[in-house]
Amino acid sequence: MLLRLVALIAASAILLGLASTIAASIDEPPEASVTAVQIDYDVATEGLPTLSADAPQNPEELAALSGLELLEALARTDVVTLQRFAATYSGEIVDELASPPPADGVVAWWSQLEEQQRDTLVGSLPRLVGNLEGVPYAARDVANRAYLRQAIETATSEAERGDGGRTAHTAAETQLAMLREIEAALGGPGAIPARSLIAVDDSWPGKAVVALGDLDTADYVSYLVPGMFFTVQGQIVDWTEIALDIHRDELALLHSEVAGLTYESSVATVAWMGYETPNLFTVGMLDQAREGSERLEETVAGLRSARAADPPHVSLIAHSYGSTAASLALARGALEIDAIAIVGSPGVGVQRAADFGMDRGSVFVAEASWDPVVDTAFHGADPGSAEFGAVIMGVAGGIDDVVGDTLGAVTGHLGYFEHGSESMRNFALIGLGRGDLVTGSSGRHLMAVGR
Repeated sequence: MLLRLVALIAASAILLGLASTIAASIDEPPEASVTAVQIDYDVATEGLPTLSADAPQNPEELAALSGLELLEALARTDVVTLQRFAATYSGEIVDELASPPPADGVVAWWSQLEEQQRDTLVGSLPRLVGNLEGVPYAARDVANRAYLRQAIETATSEAERGDGGRTAHTAAETQLAMLREIEAALGGPGAIPARSLIAVDDSWPGKAVVALGDLDTADYVSYLVPGMFFTVQGQIVDWTEIALDIHRDELALLHSEVAGLTYESSVATVAWMGYETPNLFTVGMLDQAREGSERLEETVAGLRSARAADPPHVSLIAHSYGSTAASLALARGALEIDAIAIVGSPGVGVQRAADFGMDRGSVFVAEASWDPVVDTAFHGADPGSAEFGAVIMGVAGGIDDVVGDTLGAVTGHLGYFEHGSESMRNFALIGLGRGDLVTGSSGRHLMAVGR
């Protein structure tokens, strides 16, 4: 942008000089006048930077593009046009995010940008940059936090203004409450571990993805995928706290010699609310599971592309209807993960664990007593059946005879995420690639085999 500004200033000075030349030569023959002007122009502009000839000149040109072609054009566009595009064509940005360019293409595009171009794009188009899979997570966090602040300011103004009657006022207040929950999930300044806003969508009922730890460098990454009735306004804070509990358990295990893991390793856990979960009226259908499977595919593909040079161990902890969504992506071979924990599932989209195409012993299932959802096979095969062939996780509780912790039993549909439960310890082991230490239905003590 600095070079462009220099070019524009130089061009303005040149034009002023040319105007004087033209005025002074008005009595000269036409041919001599034109020749003098051309010589003066050529001498004055020699060696000066020029604006790209193919740079978009207005937002309308940008709005006509999509995919990587749009991204390439954005990188060549001046900041004023970018800001006008963001203000005028927000719908086009939403459409672009609904069908985003492939993550590996985004990685290649971002890597060839100069630092100033990246900063300009983050500042001008935070909603787009923050939600593009393939952009480094640190940059996405900066962009998404900026967009969240903008959205909160807008919703606050609309709620205070009260235009449009009671219905509009209520809608604005509801929108603001949802956004405030996302803000709360990020924790305060200096929160440990550091939290990042990896994705955000303020369109009601909202979507949000909060990471604990550094996704750009973590050796182990675990995604928590929610099921029915989970909403951003209602549960994003709780879902992030559950991710925090697993994160802490993983760190404790990393520091344990028994687990056979290195102290230097790092972890990231992700509270993933990247799709709209079903409610009482839609839970019997698979529409939202299909949407969730596509969003999960994009999320993991983004991580794999961004971390191609140093791939982490990736696991999913998929609860309830979220396990159905994850199974659809796995069934079509679209989800490159190392392990999955399926808990409280109403059914999955394959008949056997082997149909997921994953390594043997990398599919885990937990079914708690008094969980009304398990064994229903409402949305496909029952992953807890012997025929399915998954590793059965213990949830009955017991004593960790290495550390001496008492691990709680799991009951009901939401009990899998109780702090200090056997299932939570097992989630941590799965996330660290130590599924061989997961306690099974036989009730053997945790990590006893790791001695």
